[in-house]
Amino acid sequence: DATADAAIANAKAVDDAQAKIELLQAQVEALQTAIEQVKASMVKVTPSWKGAPQLDDKEAGFSFKPRGAIQLDAGYNGYPRGNELRGTVGGLNYQNLGWNSRARRLLLGADGTLPGGFRYSAKFNFAQASVDFEDVFLAYDFKDHPFTVQIGHIYPFSSLETMTSSKFTSFMERAGITDAFNYNRRLGLAFTASDRKSDGWIIQAGLFNEPINNANFTHTGWQASLRGVYSPLLGTTRLHLGANYQHRVNTKEALVQQYRSRPLNQLTDQRFIDTGNIASDGDDVAGLELAAIHKSLHVAAEAQKVWVRNAYNAAEAAALNSDAGDNDTIPAGSVLLNRNPSFWGAYAELGFFLTGETRGYKGGRFDRTKVLHPFNEGGWGALQ
Repeated sequence: DATADAAIANAKAVDDAQAKIELLQAQVEALQTAIEQVKASMVKVTPSWKGAPQLDDKEAGFSFKPRGAIQLDAGYNGYPRGNELRGTVGGLNYQNLGWNSRARRLLLGADGTLPGGFRYSAKFNFAQASVDFEDVFLAYDFKDHPFTVQIGHIYPFSSLETMTSSKFTSFMERAGITDAFNYNRRLGLAFTASDRKSDGWIIQAGLFNEPINNANFTHTGWQASLRGVYSPLLGTTRLHLGANYQHRVNTKEALVQQYRSRPLNQLTDQRFIDTGNIASDGDDVAGLELAAIHKSLHVAAEAQKVWVRNAYNAAEAAALNSDAGDNDTIPAGSVLLNRNPSFWGAYAELGFFLTGETRGYKGGRFDRTKVLHPFNEGGWGALQ
């Protein structure tokens, strides 16, 4: 615009045709430049649609994509052994059984990229009248190498099911071992090496502290995790062979670990299986993973075993708590044992898509399944 105004001011006294042509040409060029600038600014501020609105500034390396999910549960929990007595019986509150419903997850957050090649994710769960932290992390993917560094609040690398988002699992809840063996997100530093081209393998390792929703300062517990997956594509069949290991250390302020599990639908706070707080230094967990995807068919199975490390008996607990100079403490009422117990669990599942889809898989875990005939295109969606 400034260029055009200057040309007009300099040509007011000029009447010949050549000057008028030059003036018109200057105006056209100035207009074209202005249009290009408007187009460039519109690209930066106009969101694209990739399952959700996404803002991108590719020159700066910045992007922002809001995320959200709603999971509402309703169901029924029966009474053990056919006993329908009310009140507390055998350690269970029977009034909290029967029909129930709740908002399991009300997730809100965002994913995106930052200048310098970083990417981020921050998600929060607003269910149960509280705010809980989901994934909150910053990551960097090395362009010319198969490595990723990640720092933040994420799941330790403990199993195929915990690595798979709750949006992409076959069932409304993960297997009972993920609940009973205390797999929760933790604050930590993680490293990943993977075959990004063909998804043929992945190795994950991390060192983690306590969950960040722990409001106090008892964050002296920690965990080291290691997971490896070999997932070749054999013709049209994707194979998944994996193993994982966790070394966990209890907090000094409370040297206990509790193993317990709700019914699968998670619609009650009552645990039918509960060891109580076992006084111990920590535990070690080892697991095996097996899965395969062949067209519309998939199978998956996992098995894990937990070894409690250095369980305390009554004499050891008394001696530890009587030492005023030691910060290690065993809370009153803890379960005291004469030897180290162990626990194991496993699951298996078989699935088939009646509508022809293939279960999604990416990065050593199940991923979003692409629906062949969505409802909004007149189809039935995906029926599994």
